[in-house]
Amino acid sequence: MPFVRRYESFEVRRILQQSENQPSPVTGMGAHARGLHAAPAVPHQRTQFTAGMMDRTHKRPGESNNQFSNRGGTGTTSGFANMLAQSAALMQALNSQLGQRGLAILDRPAYAADSLRLKLVVHATGETGFLPVDGHQSGMQARKTLGNLHTGGIAGIRAIIDRGPHGTELFVQTCFPIFADAAGNVEPEEASCSRQVNGNWVPVV
Repeated sequence: MPFVRRYESFEVRRILQQSENQPSPVTGMGAHARGLHAAPAVPHQRTQFTAGMMDRTHKRPGESNNQFSNRGGTGTTSGFANMLAQSAALMQALNSQLGQRGLAILDRPAYAADSLRLKLVVHATGETGFLPVDGHQSGMQARKTLGNLHTGGIAGIRAIIDRGPHGTELFVQTCFPIFADAAGNVEPEEASCSRQVNGNWVPVV
């Protein structure tokens, strides 16, 4: 089945579920789109999720900068209000003109034997509204400089999508909301040797 086509919500949910905690076919690193970037529906799990976001962006009492960095501390992290919002946003991104342009390289016979990674940034447009359908906030963000979570409508999403050599399925390494009005972009690359692929989809030597 070609990668350039229309994606349905149930299909994107399945791809996210099957990718979670599994090793990437490109890097071997475990995927974390759902565990780190989509809030669970169960109240106590949701509380743990938001606390984890703050823990990843703020030092613990007595913790040094090196200790914070070594445990994966970061300046900012973001998450969707729920898993349905995440899969809906990713579906919109894959079906957008930019998403289809990026996916087109995965169908190219010339790259069939390559381990490919797409770094996809899609911002809200007429074709990708990223609007919550249930009236709840569509996203949340924790930042090192903020004492509390920021919640609100998102401006777009960033996703890293892998495809192993001769692969027939997408693998979602991560997928999280962005709140700044970032320009849309897609960066395909041949990950096994980190060759960037330019706008004409020709590997840069």
